[in-house]
Amino acid sequence: MKFVNKKIASLIILTIIGILIIAGIILALKNWDGGLGNELQAGCQRPEYSADIEYDFLSSLDVIIEEPTDKVLEIEKGKKLFSLGKFKIDLAPYSVLRIPKLWLTFFSEELSEREDNLYGLEESYLSKVIIKRGKEMKEVDLGGGGKYYFLELVDCPLGNIEPVDKKTTFDFEVLLEIGCNNIVEGECLDNKNEPLDYIDGVELSARFRVFVESYQDFTKDIFVSTSFGYK
Repeated sequence: MKFVNKKIASLIILTIIGILIIAGIILALKNWDGGLGNELQAGCQRPEYSADIEYDFLSSLDVIIEEPTDKVLEIEKGKKLFSLGKFKIDLAPYSVLRIPKLWLTFFSEELSEREDNLYGLEESYLSKVIIKRGKEMKEVDLGGGGKYYFLELVDCPLGNIEPVDKKTTFDFEVLLEIGCNNIVEGECLDNKNEPLDYIDGVELSARFRVFVESYQDFTKDIFVSTSFGYK
């Protein structure tokens, strides 16, 4: 009889623990201010959750470079869009994922004046930064200043990702509009009003730092390489 009572007591304790775990997950989902949809919306949207669904929380993120960056960012008198690459993320059913921030930082051993080779794209040739999702394009606010050492994009800059009942693919592309913005007597000049011809052939590395919120917060770095051209 004592053995039976202990077995029943163990089952009751395990049941209570299971109920507490489920309740904790539901409460976390309700309180989580995540934004989850594929549209490029302003800010992050909060989805509706169901207690009957087993959600997939992420602890890592695999990002595939579907299309590589343009090999040369050509600076000329006319403006042109160049791609820093098209990236794809494959998601399991009911994946819980938010990307609240994306930092875009550039490095150049030849152009940087810093030990870490951090380099800011200049307003003398950079006009726009655009995020593309499908056919939709959203221009990034570059703010003021003469150099953009890195771009801190916030408020879910890649849009929202809905947890759906099937495998999905989340993709995005970052475009730069480049061309001479500082022209004097027909010649392209940099921020210091020096001729920009020195930039021709210089290699450039871009780092995308993706901030991810799921069950735990983590970051994912993506590196792409390109170079400048000058006409």
